[in-house]
Amino acid sequence: MKKRISLLLALALLLSLGSAALAEGTGDSHTYTDPENDHTSLEQTITTTIPDNKLTWYLEIPSDITINQGGYNGRVSLGNVKITVDSGELSDKQKIEATLTYDGVLTDTDNTDIKINYLLSDKNAEPEYEETAMETGKAYVVGTKTKGDETYNAPDAWVIEDTWDTAESGDYAGTVVYSSKLAETDA
Repeated sequence: MKKRISLLLALALLLSLGSAALAEGTGDSHTYTDPENDHTSLEQTITTTIPDNKLTWYLEIPSDITINQGGYNGRVSLGNVKITVDSGELSDKQKIEATLTYDGVLTDTDNTDIKINYLLSDKNAEPEYEETAMETGKAYVVGTKTKGDETYNAPDAWVIEDTWDTAESGDYAGTVVYSSKLAETDA
């Protein structure tokens, strides 16, 4: 009886070693044995590939606008910016932010010494009050692109009503500067 159990255990051991040897031999492998020196030396090459996932995007800004004279009636939306990923993909922790800055000055195109002030404010802000205006020289986020969605926050441009009454006639122009950057999400 002891001989049978020993024989069965030995057979089970041989079968298990055979299946392990078969499992190891299923992939590509290198084998080398130097019969003269009884020495084995093998080299394994480790490789990886990093895909070209350089993130590029473009920022589409609204066309030029005209503020019509006349207080509240002269208030006009700057329009929304659009951020489009051109190549690569945003991760869950990345976002692209578009900002704008402005100096709040419209300059007479014929005489640069003549200027009038204008303001930008949130669409919901009361147009008659200067304190609701966005601060000049400060960057404001006006568009965000994350992996799943986009948000746009176009401000309005307007000239304080009293300014119209004292402004000299002429054509005036000013500049709003847009920029964008890759940033980390808050989540």
